[in-house]
Amino acid sequence: MKGIQWYIQSLPTKRNPNPDFKLITFPLQNMILDYTANLTEMVKDEYGFILKAYLKEIPCETNEKIRLFKQGINICGHEISSENFCMDIKVKLRPNIIIIRQQPYDAEDKDLVFNDKVTSDFTIKLYDPKESEGEGDAKEFHVHSTVLTSRSDYFRALFNSKMLESQNRCLKLVDISYFILEKLLLFIYTDHLEKDNEFGDWIDLLYAASRFLIHQLIQFCELSIRKFVDYDNVKKIKEIAYECGAFQLAKFCEMFDERKEVVNEGLKSVGKKPVKFMEKFKRLLTSLVRNMKYKKKLL
Repeated sequence: MKGIQWYIQSLPTKRNPNPDFKLITFPLQNMILDYTANLTEMVKDEYGFILKAYLKEIPCETNEKIRLFKQGINICGHEISSENFCMDIKVKLRPNIIIIRQQPYDAEDKDLVFNDKVTSDFTIKLYDPKESEGEGDAKEFHVHSTVLTSRSDYFRALFNSKMLESQNRCLKLVDISYFILEKLLLFIYTDHLEKDNEFGDWIDLLYAASRFLIHQLIQFCELSIRKFVDYDNVKKIKEIAYECGAFQLAKFCEMFDERKEVVNEGLKSVGKKPVKFMEKFKRLLTSLVRNMKYKKKLL
């Protein structure tokens, strides 16, 4: 690192439109060594940063030869100031959504199969929301309490309680679709999700995962919903994320929204001149079209 100084600046946001460059300090500045600097704290909660490398002032008598990005520069042989010879590296950060894998349920339960009436000790009945709960035909899911409690805090609390559902070994539901409930239960059993779901399906699955407190499924949904975030839906998705306790997705939306604000501010700073130019261009184009139509009539 001898002869080179590194600075870091977070990218401008609405919260901090004019960030300053901060010096990155390295240990043993006077020794040539390979060193990895941890910049986590300097860019925490930012959506990007700029790294700037400057040549340091070095006494001529040292006859030092500095290499900056594989470019050899003889300080004494060339009159190059630090302002004239530097390099910027712009980096945009993308919040990482972490999926914490849970331990599989007990080995003795691995042979338990979803929807197996023979070994099942608990039933989930799904009724049509148009009908009263407990009336009409219900679609049944035959499940195992040990499997459900290993993945869901909701079911763990249910089975440890003295609630009627726990005593009757049956849970009645009406306000969730068959499609989503089946996906949720299959995930509990297999730890697997199909990745070709539509955006609306992922949102419904996130709500279901939040309701039944399946944290790993929430993280899977966060990772998939992230791909659908754009400038039109970012605020709505952020609201849903906070409502469902999907805080990694909410943070992603916040940083995405900040980037949107920066882009909008940049467009505003361009001024009215480009707009006037476009208006003149449109008038000119309209005039040309009219002239062409007029000449066509004369012919």
